[in-house]
Amino acid sequence: MKLLSTVVSCLLLTICAQTYAQPNMEVTAVAEKEVVVVQYGRQVTRRIPAESIKSNEELIYTLRYHNSGDEKATAVALDNPVPRNTSYITDSAFGAGAIILFSLDGKHFDKPSLLTYTTTDKNGKTEKHVASPDQFSHLRWVLNEVPAGASGQVGFRVKVK
Repeated sequence: MKLLSTVVSCLLLTICAQTYAQPNMEVTAVAEKEVVVVQYGRQVTRRIPAESIKSNEELIYTLRYHNSGDEKATAVALDNPVPRNTSYITDSAFGAGAIILFSLDGKHFDKPSLLTYTTTDKNGKTEKHVASPDQFSHLRWVLNEVPAGASGQVGFRVKVK
């Protein structure tokens, strides 16, 4: 009887563990800028919070993620808009192991060479154009998987208008 009780307890424990085991992605976003400081007689570039910004400054937006769950997270998509009054800086997006996609509307994401828009001239003729990086409104990073307990970061740079 004691053996049966132990087996049933182990089975219930296994079922409960499977029911509650899941990924839990936590994401924080930071906006920073780089400044040059002198440290030990050498110039060093440091990132500081972008609390005050000026026109033509370059800002770095970083999404830091962590899977605090007890299972791996799969097909993780991290989206971030390009802030108002800024322009995305070409080829500045980063994220180790991520597929990086872009959008003109925050809904449809693709590689830059496949992002197009259509214009119509005064005669009704339509033309298709490939979007330029300063037209990007959102970025998306797709991570195949984030193991339980793993952390990382993705981000991009913009220029303030």
